[in-house]
Amino acid sequence: MIKLLILTSSFAMGGTEAALNSLLNKLDKEKYEVIVLSITEEGPMLDGVPDWVTLRQLNFSDPKYRIFVSGRKEKTDNMKVLLAKIQKKFWYQIYKESAEHNLFYEKIMEFTEEDPEEYDLMLDFHGYGYFLTAYGAKKVRAKKKAMWIHDENVWWLYKIASFLPEYDQIFCVSKAVRDSFINKYPQYQANTQVFYNLTDTERIQRKAEEPFHDERYTGDLKLLTIGRMENQKGYDIGLAAAEILKKRGLRFQWFFMGDGNLREWIQKEIRDKNLEDCVILLGKCKNPYPYIRNCDYYIQPSRHEGYATTILEARVLKKIIVASDIPSNREQIINGVNGYLEQLDGQAFADRIQRLIQDPEENKKIVENLENEKIDFTGEIAKLENLLG
Repeated sequence: MIKLLILTSSFAMGGTEAALNSLLNKLDKEKYEVIVLSITEEGPMLDGVPDWVTLRQLNFSDPKYRIFVSGRKEKTDNMKVLLAKIQKKFWYQIYKESAEHNLFYEKIMEFTEEDPEEYDLMLDFHGYGYFLTAYGAKKVRAKKKAMWIHDENVWWLYKIASFLPEYDQIFCVSKAVRDSFINKYPQYQANTQVFYNLTDTERIQRKAEEPFHDERYTGDLKLLTIGRMENQKGYDIGLAAAEILKKRGLRFQWFFMGDGNLREWIQKEIRDKNLEDCVILLGKCKNPYPYIRNCDYYIQPSRHEGYATTILEARVLKKIIVASDIPSNREQIINGVNGYLEQLDGQAFADRIQRLIQDPEENKKIVENLENEKIDFTGEIAKLENLLG
C-alpha cells in the first residue's frame, strides 16, 4: 500500500476542491492508503470524498492560529476572533513575507503540531501560496513531496518560494500554467510537469440527471456562468455583454452562479444597467450539473485560469461554450470546433452569443463535435507512481 497524504485548505465549493474530489475518486483504494489533511474540515464538497479516505484537520497549539491561515473572512462579532485578527495584522507587520524567507509562516509553524507519521508520498494539492506549502515542506516526513499550481497568474509564489526546494515535483494543471511558472522560476524546469485535473465524467453525468427545482431557473434561452465573484472571473465582461444584448432586443436569461467579494458590486451594476429582468444571481449551488445540463450556452469570460473545471464540465455535458481567449482555455477549446474563444470584451461576447442564437445550424455542428469528443485524463495518475519510482 502507498501511504499518501494530501493537503488542502477546505472543502469549499470551487474548481480546486472539485478537482481534488475527482482525484480521490480515481485513486485505487486497494493500492493507496489516503489521508486528507485540511486547514478546516468543512464545506459542501465533503460529500464527494470517498468514505474510505481518512480526514484530518491541521492541529495548532491554540485554535486562533487556524484563523491566521484559513483564508476565510471571519466574522468579528466574537471577541476571540477579533483579537486573533488584530494579532494577525500585527504579525504581518513584523514578520515579513519575501521570496527569501516567509517569516510569517515560519512563526506560525512554531505553534503548529508536526505530523508524527511518515508517508510514501505527500501532495500539497491546494497551492496558491497557502501555509500548507510551508507546513508540507517542514512539518511532514515523506519519501517524495509534490505540490500543485492551479492558475497561470502566479503572483503569490513569493510567499512559498523559500519552501520550493523541499518539493521533488511541481505539478501544473495546464501547459499555460507550467509556462507561467517556469518563466518566473526557470531553475525548477526539470522538476515541473503538467498534471491535468482528473474528471469523473460518469459522476458529472449522473449528478446532472438528478431532479432539481429552482423557480428562478426559467426562460426560453438560458446563459450560465459559474465562478467566484472576483475580478479574475470577468463578471464585468458578462454584464457588459448582457447590456448590449438587451439593447439589441434579444430575449435571454443570464444566470450567474457563485459568490464572492464582488457580489454587491455586481448587484449594483445589474440595477444601474437595468438588467434585473435578464441577469439573475443564483448564489452557491451544491450541485451545479443540472443547471449546466439545462442551459443553452455556457459562458466563461475569465481573465486567467489554470485549467477551468467549469469549462471541462460543460464539455462533458455537451454544452456550447463561449470563453475568453486566454492560454489555458486554448488547451480546451478549439475555436469554432468545440466552442468559441473571444477577446475579453463585452462587445465580442455579445456578438458571438447573438450569432449563435441566430444560427441553429452552427449550434448543431458544435454539438456534434462535442458528442464525438473523448475526455479522459485517468492516465495522469501514473505520474504519481512514476514519482515514487
